[in-house]
Amino acid sequence: MAHFTEEQIQSLAPDAASLKAGKDLANVQKWPTLAYTDRVLWGEVQGSGKDPYRTQADLINIAFKCSCPSRKFPCKHGLGLLLLYVREPSSFKPAAEPGWVSEWIDKRVEKVSKAAEPSAAATHSPTASEPAAKTKNQQKRATDRLDSVRAGVAELSRWTEDLVRTGLLTLPDKSATFWQQTASRMVDAKAPGLATRVKQLSNLPYYEGKNWQSEALRQLGQLHLLTQAFNRLDQLATDLQDDVKASVGLTVNQKDLIDSPTAETLTDRFWVLARQTLMEDDLTVQRNYLYGQQSGRFAFVLNFAYKNTPIQTLLVPGTSTEATLVFFPGRWPYRAVLKTQATTQQAQTDALPAGCDHWTDAQQALTAVLSQSPWLDEVPQIVGPLTLLTDNGRHYLRDSHGLSQPINPAWSQESFYKWLAISGGHPLKAFIVRAGTHVLPLGVWVTETVSSYHLL
Repeated sequence: MAHFTEEQIQSLAPDAASLKAGKDLANVQKWPTLAYTDRVLWGEVQGSGKDPYRTQADLINIAFKCSCPSRKFPCKHGLGLLLLYVREPSSFKPAAEPGWVSEWIDKRVEKVSKAAEPSAAATHSPTASEPAAKTKNQQKRATDRLDSVRAGVAELSRWTEDLVRTGLLTLPDKSATFWQQTASRMVDAKAPGLATRVKQLSNLPYYEGKNWQSEALRQLGQLHLLTQAFNRLDQLATDLQDDVKASVGLTVNQKDLIDSPTAETLTDRFWVLARQTLMEDDLTVQRNYLYGQQSGRFAFVLNFAYKNTPIQTLLVPGTSTEATLVFFPGRWPYRAVLKTQATTQQAQTDALPAGCDHWTDAQQALTAVLSQSPWLDEVPQIVGPLTLLTDNGRHYLRDSHGLSQPINPAWSQESFYKWLAISGGHPLKAFIVRAGTHVLPLGVWVTETVSSYHLL
């Protein structure tokens, strides 16, 4: 049987309510049927309807299916089934897969197998005219979009200069409409990256004394540097051009990236360090953070789902997996697409890399990265040992030299209490992401070889 920890299963919950309900369902008395094979776990649980809900979990490539009407993924029944499996594995009996289980798991195995095979398009021999026509259409679309982005960049450059000319002290007086109109115009100009940066500027804590001023200046300076770099795109090195394009929103299609013969590809055993699940308007955004065991490379895998469409969870925090990633181009490649993944995930048992012992080393590493790619929204690091402390209602992480870094105010109270419970007041090594003037702790380790604890 596959092995997971309760903390790893809890990290899969889409929200706190689902996790609470899942814990309540992790009771053998509520499941008249509990069985497993090497590849799948299943059970039947009585719900509000006449017939019991049929719940199953793929133990190889973590996924769920349930006959309940919930649109959450995983639903409370899926969480309850796996939590019960972790707590009382002896309550699951080996058995032959019933038809409703084998049909689902066979389709998943077939899907994984097909993903590893060359597509029909890759083996198709095109006629002489097909590549030329396709290339011509792609070039036209790229040119049209580039012209639209140029117009947006020119408008945003004037907008930024006007803000600086009138003075930063006028920013708190700007209405929500002021920011929204500019962000919407950047979306219309097909430059969503610029729209995001305008929204970030609008969300600064303008009514918290002077805490916002240095960050506003940093963001405006970064925005000005970006617009000026875009205006001189042809004069930049190729990898820096890729950074600028990605920052304004001219990203590469994921399928085109995977099929590209020149894209950077990395096969390694990756630690799954953390995962965030966020809601942005009608989108569910899943942010996965990985670290290559042999390569020493961080990687960031981003998944999206519209409204209630489930995201098939393949990367479980606290485990490691053999995988092949394809990186988006840039001077400091970080964001990647999962191309292939082994059919098993294991608990993290190997010693983790040393990372940075204290904030001085971490700051030097951060400076080195930002000097290469100044528009990175975040930089991942492993730092420690660190001690969590609170002063005047603000949370900080202090190193062994007595230096501290402020924690992002968005860090949840639940994560704060998790750190306290895990550490018992002692220093811990932490996986963090650094953005602006704050750090965001996403995972910790008690020793060099223990499985990581996911903080979100």
